[in-house]
Amino acid sequence: MTIITKIQVQKRNKERFNIYTDSGKGEEYSFSVDADTLVKFNLKKGVSFEQFELEEILHADQLRKAYLASIVYLSRMMRTKKEIEQYLLKQEHTNDTIQTTIMRLEKEGYINESKYADSYVRTSFNTTLKGPTIIRTELLTKGITNPVIDNSLKQYSMELQVDHAMQLCQKKISSYKRYSTAQKKIKLEDLLR
Repeated sequence: MTIITKIQVQKRNKERFNIYTDSGKGEEYSFSVDADTLVKFNLKKGVSFEQFELEEILHADQLRKAYLASIVYLSRMMRTKKEIEQYLLKQEHTNDTIQTTIMRLEKEGYINESKYADSYVRTSFNTTLKGPTIIRTELLTKGITNPVIDNSLKQYSMELQVDHAMQLCQKKISSYKRYSTAQKKIKLEDLLR
């Protein structure tokens, strides 16, 4: 049986608390939790708990940390599941914590790969001359599935694709002056693949 002997606000992060306990060996630092976990588990001086309860508290705190870190990461721009997974892996969260966090983020609407792909395609064809093949490849590397990509690429009209291809060719043709007409044609065809 472990008893909480002291709860102290951390100096650098006022939202986190250091928990000191006594397991019969005297008071010692045991773990830290955020304010939400502190309230959720009713942690206060004099409360006692078993090892399995401590594991439950620490697991809940890890889930909270991963969730809050993901929200901050998502606040800058939309992200895919794969990007969130990689971000949380770098922070050394367990696979179970990562998957639970991603499920919560999807349920709450913070991760929506269909909206992400739509936005990515729209931004790409409005700000660059990238074709659908390059956009597809980029979305695949971000973890978006082919059916979602296919649906999003429908908004990239054939007329716009032709217009972008012509602009790209006009940009590049001046750098191909030293090549013969046949070589220019081959280079332009390679460029448009």
